[in-house]
Parts: sequence; structure tokens; C-alpha cells
Amino acid sequence: MKHRIFILLLVLIIPSFANLLRPGYFPMQDDLQAMRLHQMDKCFRDFQIPCRWVPDMGYGYGYPQFNYYAPGVYYLGEVFHLVGFQFVDVVKILFIIGFVLSGIFMYVLVREIFGELPALVASLFYVYGPVRAVQVYVRGSLSEFWVAVFFPLVVWAAIKLVKSQKNNHLVLFSLSVGSMFVIHNLLPWFFLPVSLFIALFFLPKKNKLKSVTKLFWGIVLAFGLAAFFLIPVFLEIGYVHTETLLGGYFDYRRHFVSIKQLFLANNWGFGSSDIGSGDELNLALGLLHWPVAFLGILVLLAKRKLDGIAKLVIPTSLAFLVFVFLIHSRSHFVWEMFAVLAYLQFPWRFLVLTNFLLALLVGISAFYFSENKKIAFVLVGLVFVFYGSFFAPKDWFPLSDREKFSGSNWERQLTISIFDYLPVSASAPPESKASELPEVLEGEASLLSYTRGSNFQEGKVVSTGKSLLRIPIFDFPGMVASVDGYEVPVLNDCRGQKNCLGLVTIEVPSGEHIVKVRLTDTLPRTLGNVISLVSLIFLVGIWKKSKSL
Repeated sequence: MKHRIFILLLVLIIPSFANLLRPGYFPMQDDLQAMRLHQMDKCFRDFQIPCRWVPDMGYGYGYPQFNYYAPGVYYLGEVFHLVGFQFVDVVKILFIIGFVLSGIFMYVLVREIFGELPALVASLFYVYGPVRAVQVYVRGSLSEFWVAVFFPLVVWAAIKLVKSQKNNHLVLFSLSVGSMFVIHNLLPWFFLPVSLFIALFFLPKKNKLKSVTKLFWGIVLAFGLAAFFLIPVFLEIGYVHTETLLGGYFDYRRHFVSIKQLFLANNWGFGSSDIGSGDELNLALGLLHWPVAFLGILVLLAKRKLDGIAKLVIPTSLAFLVFVFLIHSRSHFVWEMFAVLAYLQFPWRFLVLTNFLLALLVGISAFYFSENKKIAFVLVGLVFVFYGSFFAPKDWFPLSDREKFSGSNWERQLTISIFDYLPVSASAPPESKASELPEVLEGEASLLSYTRGSNFQEGKVVSTGKSLLRIPIFDFPGMVASVDGYEVPVLNDCRGQKNCLGLVTIEVPSGEHIVKVRLTDTLPRTLGNVISLVSLIFLVGIWKKSKSL
């Protein structure tokens, strides 16, 4: 039967997400996934694309969530919602598709190098790595889960590009790398060098410079695709509070992992990590993963000759050791030396990368054991013995969108991570929910109508004399206020507030007027949008040209 190994892979992936195939929802530490999808949908309905400002978070005052938090997977989620799925189901669908694509992409990569049976083994080790279960069933880290979906695709596309030098592979490489950079803020910066390091081992004997040039332009176009997100992130980071992302529980010094936890633990728990090695959370490399990978390396060393595809052991093993070192407290000096690492918050985030590297090394091991198919299928069975029980939520609730976005659940969604990406115009997060209507600070004014959108608020105001209105929306660069279509100065009046919230405040003259506040694009946002659009058009042109040849 043709493709029987691939079909077997798809069947064996099902237990990883089988517990999600039912109505309802499950608790997760990052309980904002459905809310982010909900807010993304509001952006689409207002044609705020790309989405930058979300209207309800920040206790109803809104804030620039997707100007700083990678939005990629939520764009994909919006597609499923527009088809008709409710938000809580879209979250589950995204996790399910992520499991399936992780296995497929890893299978494609390893099959390209080692063949079908090693590809089956490596794919299942990748899908069932302990960190993947933690990402879904404990932490609910949708972006972190999905960025790993693209890891094997990026490496496969890079290898195909350097070997073939074809433009259709350049397009695939650019799209996969660009997607990776709009799905997670930080991990792609560490993975991209690894993928290039691996790909360079497949350089052809002739025209090496052409292959390297193709890789270079592929990366340029990938960054171009992601420019709508990357440029504002880098140039506008000073416009929001980020101190809470680095302090307290999120201080990386609290989250180094011991050697025992990394190599010898196979415990499971639904708790959090903290100082010490008593975490009620699996932070292991995989009690089965590293011994199988290590055994394969020993076999290669016994042969005393690392030639051909066996050369993959060198870059893969080196990268693995580097990331393991960064997870351990001995690397503290490195974290101190490179301050940007602090934004990772948890050194064990590198487990996402080590899981990929170990799965690839397992594929190498399986290749040298593939003459005995029984060994491969024993490894497949052991995956389920060691990790199968991890892939289930702690609890399950009969929850729909109606319950998720109403009552106390809705109030909780408004205030989770309330300080993250709060505009610096606010000295502290709000202590109470935003009012539905503007507040009259001076004069007399009444509202005949009022509308709140994803990135704007607009109303018809009747003012007796000159009035001062405070709009329930944070001031932020690009926030423009107008009266009857004419731009007016945005003031900052914090009277009556315990902590200054930095809300948009404007003067309204006597009479009946249309008052509007809308977030517009700054120069970095406009530049990013244009570069992304041009890059996309350029890639479409390259793809069409490659098809016509």
C-alpha cells in the first residue's frame, strides 16, 4: 500500500489531540487565547488590517496588543471563526492542526534525508515531546506551540533551496520563515541561525555561492513579509510599559532548570515553574528522547567516519548543547551579557528548540537502525509508554462562547495581563472598568449617539459653550482626535484619577458636533505595511515566473 507509513503517522498523531475532540473547553495558564481571537475578529469586522489595537482588553480602554504581540496564529484562527466556529472551538482546532502539521512537516524533512521509517520515528518523537504537551494542556501557549510547527518546514525549505537553487523553493523558504517571525516574538531569532547552519551542510559541490545568495534573498524577503509587525516592534517598543514583562515572576533568574530535571525527570504536573527544582511542571528534554539520540551518535562515532548525511550530527548536536547550556543556571553570565535574553522570561523556553533538535537526532539514530524495522516500531511504542498520558487536560468544562464572554468570565478576560503593552501615557493600569461614554470634565455636553469600534470611538455631541471631554481610550502615538472632521489637539487631563491613565482628552466648542478618535498608522507602521505588501507582490511574481519555466 502506497504511503502506508505516512498514513500510519497520521493515525498515531490522533492520541495527541484526541482529548480535544469534544464540546467544551479546558483550563490553561495563558487563558487569553479565546479572548485574543475575539479581539482579532473585531479588528477584521472594522477592516483594521493589520490588527494593532484591541478595544476591550486593558479593562475596556483598549491597548496595542498586536502591535507588539505576534499576531500570526490569530489571523489563521480568524479564518476558522469566519467559517462559523466559535472562539473556544477555534483554540482547540488550532492546537489540533498544530499537532498534525508538526508531524507532517517533520516527516517531510526527515524523509528527505533519511527515508520513510526514520521519518515516522522522528515525527512521533517531535509531536510527543513533553514540551509539546506542556504548551497545550498546561500553559496553553498557542503562539509558542505554533512557531515550532514551522521549524521542520523552514529547515526542509532551506535544504531544498540550497540543493536545487530553484525559485519555487525560495518562495517556500521565505513564506515559512516570514510566518515564523509573525507567530512568535523571540524564538525565531534563535532558530533561524540553526536552520541555516544545518542547510549549509547540504551545499552542492558546484555553484555554492549561488545557493548562499538564494538563502540570503530568501531571508530578506521573509523579513520583508514580516515587516508590518517587526518594524513597529523594534521602533515603537518605548511607547508601552515593558517592565512587568521582566520583573517578579517573569524574572528569568527564577526559571533555570537543573540537570536532574532536564535529563532524569519524567514527572507530570499542571503547576508553574519557580526557583528550585521542585516544579510541578515537566521541564524535561524527554527521558526517552536524549538516550535514543545519544545512542545514535555513539553508533556514528563507532564507525569513525562522519561523512554524507551523517554530517548532520555535527550542527544538530552543537546547537542542542548550546540551548541545553542556556537552560541551566551555569549560563547565567550569558543572560547577563545579552540583556535581550531577559525578554524570553523562562530559560526553559529553549526546550521548544531542543525538542526539534532531539527529534532530528532520533531520526539519525533510526536511520542507522532502520535495517531492523522492529527497533523502529519498538521506539514508536515506547513514545506512547513514556509520554502518552501527558496529552490530556487537567479538567474539562461545558463552556461555550456565550459563557466565556459574559459575566465574571468576561470581567476576567478584560483584566488578565492588564499591564502588558500598556501605553506609557498611563502611569498605572486602571483599577475599574472603562465607562461606555466620554466623561465631561468641563462645561455642559450631552451625547446624542456614540459608537465604539476596534480602534476608534465616535459620537454626536451637543455642547453648551466650550466643553472638555475625556474619551475612554488610552492615548498612544498615532491616536488622532477630530471634531467635525478637523484634527484637534489631544490633551492629557488626569483630574479625579488616583493614577493618571493618560486618556484622550479634547476640547469641544459650542454646538452640535461629530467627535471622533481613531488610531492611525505612524511612519514605522506605514513603512512596515508597505514593505510587507511589496515583498508579497515580489514573491508572487517569483512564484509565477518559476511556474512558467
